[in-house]
Amino acid sequence: MRKKSYIYDGYLSESSDSAELLVNDYDSKLSRDIYHYLISSSWFKIFLCVITLYFLINLVFAFFYWIIPNSINHESKNFYDAFFFSIQTFSTIGYGSLSPTGIPANILVTFQSAIGIISVALITGIVFSKFSKPTANIIFSNKMILSKIDGKTQLSFRMGNMRANDIVQAKVVLSALIDEVSDNGSSFRKIYDLKLRRSNTPFFKLTWTLFHSLEENSPIFTSGEIRKDLRAIAVTVTGHDSTFSTTIFARHLYTKDMIEKNKFFKDIMYDLPDGRIKINYEDFNTLV
Repeated sequence: MRKKSYIYDGYLSESSDSAELLVNDYDSKLSRDIYHYLISSSWFKIFLCVITLYFLINLVFAFFYWIIPNSINHESKNFYDAFFFSIQTFSTIGYGSLSPTGIPANILVTFQSAIGIISVALITGIVFSKFSKPTANIIFSNKMILSKIDGKTQLSFRMGNMRANDIVQAKVVLSALIDEVSDNGSSFRKIYDLKLRRSNTPFFKLTWTLFHSLEENSPIFTSGEIRKDLRAIAVTVTGHDSTFSTTIFARHLYTKDMIEKNKFFKDIMYDLPDGRIKINYEDFNTLV
């Protein structure tokens, strides 16, 4: 059985069901919000959808041009001519060698040219929106480490700004997702905020290691160990990108099996003789 998760008022609960989560009686992300689906999709998927729709629309109209008698003023009556005429009409090219004849064919041309103009406008808007969508190129260490630092047990991870531009007033929020049982026996997942030694920085340009102390009433640490009912630790980062003058964010999720004990991150920053700083991202996830 597949598990479904629901978030409500800061709680994340689960129920087992073989069906997908339904939102407003729609079971497809595409049917719920086509615009959001396309904006959040990869470039490959967008171009694949555009090319597929392009050929599908032209094939449908070509079929109608083909079955309507004498719809095109051309000696050849094969499907290929109808298809290429459909492409010329949809793209509003109009070479002149092929043209519609008769009222039914002209009605089809009217509808197809309108669809072509609207399609170009919609595709242009989606491509522009995806290009202008603010994104952050922030990477996270693939492990969290649990070790003694400054005499205290600390849970730490690190981030890197791969663009090396200024992210102004960067802020990090660390949250723990813990499975709990209520007084009436209902299971739910509660979200706890985890206090960081430093949760914000004026400029985030290179790398940043963050620490959460497990000895200061931490909700994920009991009896000297990480709680067994800890499901995951979520990291969210927000800041102002000085290059694009917009707010950006990034997120990452650590599960309990991603926590390594008694390890430390390898130093990846070096001072060069000319005064510059070198960051060796090849060792970004290396533990010592």
